[in-house]
Amino acid sequence: MTFKKTAKVLVMLVLVMATMLSMCAFKIPDGVSVTGYDPNVDYMAKMRDCAKDGSDSALKMGAIYEEQRNQKIDDLGMSYKKTTFFVSTNDVKELVSKIDDYISPKKAETELKYYFTEDDAVMLAKLLFRECGGVNSKIEQACVVWTVLNRVDCKYDGCTTIASVVTAPKQFDYSSGTTVRQDLYDLAYDVLTRWNLEKNGQTDVGRVLPSNYLFFHGDGRHNYFKTSERSSSYWDYSLPSPY
Repeated sequence: MTFKKTAKVLVMLVLVMATMLSMCAFKIPDGVSVTGYDPNVDYMAKMRDCAKDGSDSALKMGAIYEEQRNQKIDDLGMSYKKTTFFVSTNDVKELVSKIDDYISPKKAETELKYYFTEDDAVMLAKLLFRECGGVNSKIEQACVVWTVLNRVDCKYDGCTTIASVVTAPKQFDYSSGTTVRQDLYDLAYDVLTRWNLEKNGQTDVGRVLPSNYLFFHGDGRHNYFKTSERSSSYWDYSLPSPY
């Protein structure tokens, strides 16, 4: 082989290696093993921050967050789709676009605004387990979630988020270490989806508790919902139920 041919082959090899390295830029670094996650972290939001940053270290961190999110979905039996945005994309703009499309899918006629995250559904599932895990009525369980959302909507005690309502002192029996039961997670997500549609202006979404009901108590078998803490009048479950 002549010198010119040898040099040409070497240049081609260098170009191929450079291309391969650029394609691997968004992957988890060699030697790093992702073996855990925080159930209270919104990993999709962190993935988007890393993609928007665009630096090599941020993109590698984003790939780690994506793997943690996928593990969280598997372990908690969540209904969200797992993703491979970082390992399958080697263009930063395309990566940001894919994540944005996943977070807020474009609709044919109108684009929905999302008022909750998957972590909100997990938090509410934990709350349901402690407040009404032994209640047999799905409607009564759903009403617990609606009570929380009613408080968010009216900014009860200054609380404007699901997390701030659920964790408010001496209000609900919530613990972050509580088991996430699949049926309760599915119900929490269902109610959140209906509430989200309502927030986007839709009506008849399947609400099972009026918006002015902010309080409840239970006896282990049933929950009783009321409009004020001192009221002796309780909700009669008269709205049509989707369950």
